[in-house]
Amino acid sequence: MKLLAKIALFLVSFNLLAFTAIICVHGEDAKLAASELYAAWQENEWPEDVGGFYIESGIYVISIVNINDARINEIKSGISDKDNVDFVNCKYPYNELETVFAQLDKQVWTTGNVRTLGIDIKENNVRIGVSPDEVDKFRQIYSKLYGDRVSVSAQEPIVPVSSNYNFIFTGVYITVFLLLIVIAILLVMLRKIKVRKD
Repeated sequence: MKLLAKIALFLVSFNLLAFTAIICVHGEDAKLAASELYAAWQENEWPEDVGGFYIESGIYVISIVNINDARINEIKSGISDKDNVDFVNCKYPYNELETVFAQLDKQVWTTGNVRTLGIDIKENNVRIGVSPDEVDKFRQIYSKLYGDRVSVSAQEPIVPVSSNYNFIFTGVYITVFLLLIVIAILLVMLRKIKVRKD
């Protein structure tokens, strides 16, 4: 029993130490890593002048509407790994593309010809993938409504591969099985420790 108490005390101490380290690292004046900045924007709200955030050749790329040195320096001042970040100019802010996406998401699926719909952050537009014979028709309609904020491209049908589901379930079963083995080994070890103490 004393061993379990020691293990519990160790785990509580370790968690307190880890929590203290997190507070020290992420204090109010701390700078964020580029990936953390992306997560913060994704979770909260994108700045009005940011068009996107992506990785290209291992470098974080932030696209800004009407890019200028003052804005670049402002963003860089809050990033810890600023040498790993590049900036490019873009035409549309991400928030505007999100609005266009939401509008299209309500409209385009009813046609039966749309296969994909998403925001292309690198190209700074909303991309509609349609059956190849419908590309010209969709380009005419949506270029009139949204200009170059929307691009239309041919998209072959997406066919789900059912064997992937079997693979996932097999992985889950194996994981659960291995976890049960580890628990059984721990129980045997605890019994041996208890027997030795007696």
